[in-house]
Amino acid sequence: MLLLLLSRGFDNLLELDDKGDVSTRDNGSGLGRFSRLIQISAERLAELLAYDVKKAKVVGASVSGIYVIDVHMSTSSSLVLDTGCGSHICISVQRLHTRRTLAKGDIDLRVGNGARVAALAVGTYVLSLPSGLILNLENCYFVPSSTKNIISVSCLDKIGFEIIIKNNSCSFFYNNIFYGSAQLINGLYILNQENMIFNINTKRLKTNGSNQTYLWHCRLGHISERRISKLHKDGLLDPFVFEQLDVCESCLLGKMTKAPFSGKGERASDLLGLIHSDVCGPMNTQARDGYQYFITFTDDFSRYGYIYLMRHKSEALEKFKEFKNEVQNQHGKSMKALRSDRGIQWEIVGVSPKTSH
Repeated sequence: MLLLLLSRGFDNLLELDDKGDVSTRDNGSGLGRFSRLIQISAERLAELLAYDVKKAKVVGASVSGIYVIDVHMSTSSSLVLDTGCGSHICISVQRLHTRRTLAKGDIDLRVGNGARVAALAVGTYVLSLPSGLILNLENCYFVPSSTKNIISVSCLDKIGFEIIIKNNSCSFFYNNIFYGSAQLINGLYILNQENMIFNINTKRLKTNGSNQTYLWHCRLGHISERRISKLHKDGLLDPFVFEQLDVCESCLLGKMTKAPFSGKGERASDLLGLIHSDVCGPMNTQARDGYQYFITFTDDFSRYGYIYLMRHKSEALEKFKEFKNEVQNQHGKSMKALRSDRGIQWEIVGVSPKTSH
């Protein structure tokens, strides 16, 4: 923050009279009329300037020069981990879920200077952390008069979080899982909300108690107990107390087979009892005489099939009649059922064959 005190500019505009009051120079530009509206005492102006200088760190030492005031500030959207605050506090209701409005005077929070500030709502503040985890700050109070979003360290400790303050950083864990950290910036622990952090589990899977036989069983690709016993007797393994193997769930799952299908499909018991039919096309390359479709008829009992070429799909009914007359005259039997996939070719000719499943 820069405070520019141009005293020379004020000198051109204001002058002190004998009584210490400030009067403006009337140079014909209307400042005389302006002086009758506003009268600023020199003492009051000096007090205001001295107050601003005392409240900040001043770089520079000229009364008529430029004063640079260094003020340490953080953005209003940042979250501060505070060990002295007994409640979570937010200054916006944007992330405050399942909130409940509070009446004036229901909840008053006491700040550092002893003053009381009113909380207007309470709810669960949902915070998405860079680690990919979600932190739910329950009983978070909405205090618009506050200047910072505050995460209470004591509240995190009550619900089982582990807090570690080390190397200018405050980190918090839950069940040995890293949730987030706050860097020490200008005396405040500001929560890191930008850098992505990933949890990596470096712990080994637990073995079956202290059974070393089971451990070697897993190491050697789940070999049998008999083979482990032989290796143990031959001294090819590290010395250990040989024990009987317990039931290995991984071995049971690996040896499971798929249950066979008990149901049987419907099959024809005689020739022409059931005919399967389907149409294929159009083909990218036409056959001679412009054929680009073909229709198949397969007898379910004998698995004998017929193929008829077609120029258009609409010829399906004519080919079916041709096939029907041919096989019925050949075998001296009547066709009982026709099964297809309810293709559009049968809808065009007005035939409703039996649907296959």
